[in-house]
Formats: sequence, C-alpha cells, structure tokens
Amino acid sequence: MRTHKKAWILLVIGAVILLSAILASFIVERPKDIRNPRSREYSIATSGLPPQTRRAITTSGVVLYFCAIALNFYIEKLDRSVISEQDVARLKRFCRTYQCLLMAASIVFGAQIVFAAKGLLSVHHVGYAHLLHSKVFGNVGILFICGSLLLFSRRYIKAIHATPPSAVLASKLKLKKLKQEYDLLPEKLKKEQIASLPLTRIRPASDYQLFRNSAIGEPKPGFYTLVAMLLVALVKHDKHLADLAGELTRDNVPEDEYLYLIGSSLCYLGFQEEGYAMLRKVVELDPSASSVAMLACYAQDIEEKRSLANKVLTKDPDNSSALLTLADAKYHGNETEEAEHILNKILEIDSDAFYALEMKGNICFDRGEYREAFAFYRTIKVRPLPVSLQFQICRCYYCLGMTKKAKRIARKIENHIKSAYEIDIEGGIEAAQALLNEILSS
Repeated sequence: MRTHKKAWILLVIGAVILLSAILASFIVERPKDIRNPRSREYSIATSGLPPQTRRAITTSGVVLYFCAIALNFYIEKLDRSVISEQDVARLKRFCRTYQCLLMAASIVFGAQIVFAAKGLLSVHHVGYAHLLHSKVFGNVGILFICGSLLLFSRRYIKAIHATPPSAVLASKLKLKKLKQEYDLLPEKLKKEQIASLPLTRIRPASDYQLFRNSAIGEPKPGFYTLVAMLLVALVKHDKHLADLAGELTRDNVPEDEYLYLIGSSLCYLGFQEEGYAMLRKVVELDPSASSVAMLACYAQDIEEKRSLANKVLTKDPDNSSALLTLADAKYHGNETEEAEHILNKILEIDSDAFYALEMKGNICFDRGEYREAFAFYRTIKVRPLPVSLQFQICRCYYCLGMTKKAKRIARKIENHIKSAYEIDIEGGIEAAQALLNEILSS
C-alpha cells in the first residue's frame, strides 16, 4: 500500500509539472532573443541541443516510453491467461523488459534535463520566460511519471521473479478455479453492500477494488486476497467463504495478521467462540497493549471486556481502543454517567472517533434527547453511511415527529436491514424491522 501511495504522489506531481510546462509554452510570451521556435538559438536555449539532435533524442525517449506502456498492457493480459510454466517464464521476461524500457526512457529524459539546464546557462540574461519555455520542466514531469510506473510495478515484478514458475502457475490456476466455482472476488461491491458492514469495515470495503486488483496480482494468494475475500464473506454472511479465504492464504500471511483478520471476521459473522479463540492466539503471539485492547473489543462477557480494558489502561491511560471498550462495558452495564465521562475523554483525544460519537448518540437517545442524539450521529464522517447509523437517524426523526424524513430513510434501508451488522436496539434485527414497518405504515 505504501508503495502505491508514493507512486500516486509521483504520478500526480509529474502530470501537474508536465501539464504546466505545456500550458506555459502557449501562454507565456517567448523572450525576444529566441522568438523563432524553429531557430537553432531557440533549440539551444530551451534544450541545450541543436534542433536535429534534440528531435532525435526526444523521439527515442517517447518511443521507449510508449513501448513500455504497450508492453504493460500485454503483461496484464498475459497475467490473466497464464496456463503453463512457459507462460510464467515469458511473463518474467517481459516484466524485466518493461523495467528496462522504463529505466532507459528515464535515462533519456534525465539526460535532456541536464542538457536543458546547460542550455539555460548559455543565455546571457535569464528571465522567467526563458525558464518557462525551457524543456527542463516538461522532462522533469515525464521523469516523475516514469518513476511512478516503476514504483507501481516494483512489488509485483519482485514477487514474480522471487517465486518459482511452478508455484506461480499453481497459485494462479487454483485462484482461477476457485473464482470460477465460488465467484470469490466480484468486480466491485455495491454501495448498499458496503453500508451494511460494521463501521470498522466500511473504509476497507470502500477500497475493495484496490484490494481485489492487488489480490489478482499476487503470485501466491496472500494478504490482499485474504482481505478481499473476507470483505465479500461479510457482505454475503458466508462463513464457508471466510474458511476458504483462510485455507487459501494461511501459509502466505504473517500469523498474527492472519489470525486477527480471520478471527475478527468470524466474530462479526456470529461464530464468536471460534473467532475469539483465534484472537486469543494473537495476544499469545504479541502480548502488547494494542493486542490486548483488540481482544477486549471482541469480548462478549462484560466483565471480561472491563477487565481486559483496565489491564491495558494501567499501562497506557490514553489508549483510545481500551477506553472505548471500557465505555462500552459501562454503557451496557447501565453505568451511563461513567461511560459518558470516558467517551468525552476519547473525543478530546480524537474528535472524529466514530464509535465514541455513535455511543454518545445512543446515550442521548436513551434519555429522550433526540436532537442531541441526531447531532452526534450526523457528525460521524464515514461514507457510505452504515445502515446501522441510518437506522438510528431514522429513529431520531420518527421520535421527533419528522415522519416524512423518517419514512424516506426507512424506504431506503428496509431491504438491507436484515443483512446489516451492529443494529443497536433491544430485540435486534427483528425489532428493527418491526419499527421500520411501523414507520412506513404511519
């Protein structure tokens, strides 16, 4: 993920510089000493090279760049259709060629930056117009773009070359077979499907396509495959799919990450005992405060939740996760005032802590302070807005006598309430469905 972030930053910077350089050549008036763009003086001042040499070098750089782009499309097509070890060998060969083409193009554009800088030094009185008409900035932009493309492909190419052809082929054929049999990784998740997930999974699910594309590019099904499949399992409420994700990726993901992702997903799917056992193993592997705080979040027993949270807070009094867990334990233990005091402390540390804002809203709702509850719910900055939160807002509108607004939300979520997680109402999903029916028939 970090590599992709750096690559996107480089790509955006490069594109901005290149576009600015192109626009400047049309908008800014040429200096008086290099008026004619076809003259030798203009070419020397802007690129540091005679016209014919400049054209030859620029053409070679552009050709190398577009050859790399064309080869990239072919590599993507070949990656999707690998059926033999010879295909894997070709894939490795073309990946190396792709890197070489991009590096050659980078060298050409880098050389042009040096020549263009020397050309500027040959001008007696350099003004801003000379700078803006120089080829330095355009070549810097293209160099950044080449660098971003190298970064985008670095992890994939490194993995392809480090893995034996037989292993690459086996994993791709296995994943392809599983995708055909179980439709493991759909093209995208719908907005309504994402909104039905628990709050902690909304943001990862919004990046589902990125996880999916990264999963398809993994030589062996690993972290990205696991995350993508578990998101789909949560959307479909399918434990079999979660088990399959675990079986497929067990040997290719660090044990603590593997246990946390599978265990937390099983807890959400309702298999609390099995999931919680996995989360306990995470703490055994890594008995840090963050691991214990994570375990406390998923504990069902209020006293155990309270005990684990206090254990973390004795070492780290400002641990937001442990504070939230303790507040949750106190809230469900009818210690509302103490829970609210803890939630205020969390919001002092992080004013956007969405679970704390939701719990504050719930406390206000329980007191009959519906406008205050609504204000807390609307402050939560998560998009798409979870169905569980839309339900709470719908209840606020209904209790405030704003029936039209309540009905509008009820119509929107009535078909999704049964598949939603974290519906916080006594009686659970059935009670929520009954209330929506009441609102719609009012």
